[in-house]
Amino acid sequence: MDIGNTYTYTFPAYAMSALINGDPHELEDEDAENLKEFLARESYIDVWDVDRDENGEGMEPYFSKSPEFGLACDCVDVTGIVWEK
Repeated sequence: MDIGNTYTYTFPAYAMSALINGDPHELEDEDAENLKEFLARESYIDVWDVDRDENGEGMEPYFSKSPEFGLACDCVDVTGIVWEK
């Protein structure tokens, strides 16, 4: 399967576990709802991947005043992959 497109998102670090594991129960209700709305809006994404450094480790979070949802917070870059159909 070939990659059709990739998209980069400034994703709240506190919601990474919920994104990767598909379990938003650890989030506050408002954050869980924001994640649900984000995933519905980006439903065309087939796979989520965390950007990694040259050693294969996840990148360190950085502060962003404009994450994909919620208030300004520490974020990580996440790549959404869409397979070529």
